[in-house]
Amino acid sequence: MMVVTKSIQQDYLLALRALRMAHVPFVIGGAWALEHYIRLGRATLDLDLMIEPSQLDPAVHALAEAGARLLDQDATQNRMCLHDAEVDLVHHFAQGAYDIDASWILRGRPARIFDSAASIAAPEDLLWTKMFVAARHRFDGADVVHLMRATGETLDWDLLNEHLEPYPELLLAYLHLFQYIYPSDWNLVPNRIMDDLMAGFAAPSEPSSTRICRGTLIDRSSFVYDIVSGGYEDAGES
Repeated sequence: MMVVTKSIQQDYLLALRALRMAHVPFVIGGAWALEHYIRLGRATLDLDLMIEPSQLDPAVHALAEAGARLLDQDATQNRMCLHDAEVDLVHHFAQGAYDIDASWILRGRPARIFDSAASIAAPEDLLWTKMFVAARHRFDGADVVHLMRATGETLDWDLLNEHLEPYPELLLAYLHLFQYIYPSDWNLVPNRIMDDLMAGFAAPSEPSSTRICRGTLIDRSSFVYDIVSGGYEDAGES
């Protein structure tokens, strides 16, 4: 189990309490949610709270009232510092291509975190976000395969397949990674999922007449060159 100082734990609890008092719906994501499903004991510096974009202003206000200040913000999250703790309000993912919506809240799983009742993001939603984290400085592939192995027997594979429907190649890539790392656990993946993905791979649709780069969805800094100098359209802007 991950360990944080008592001071940071109290700050996390204060953040959760502040959002509840402000009636801001959220689920816990990131490393703390992953730890709920599989105990990796990995150190983390922040608490990810997944919220709908429409709830961002009320959430920022509630945390500010509790003593937090804004550290940084981008297309996916607002990073807040609450005393000794960092709390990230995550409202989009995949470099901003997808937003957190109300279904995340409905699919949340009851849990206890910091000895307090909480709602944790569903594993299918966690996998969805982590599959788009593949930068030079950070790759969440290990989290993806660990989570697949830990929840594979009960995972809603059809929902995960639906999440990745626009990009079946990405799901297929991670399933191949899973098969490589855990060849003895391959039975956790339903045959129908792999069969459908492989059928699409064997008979791909005609290439688009527009040159599109989807690399920006997983790491903008590594693929912005293709947009600026390579003549590709940015899939993240489409």
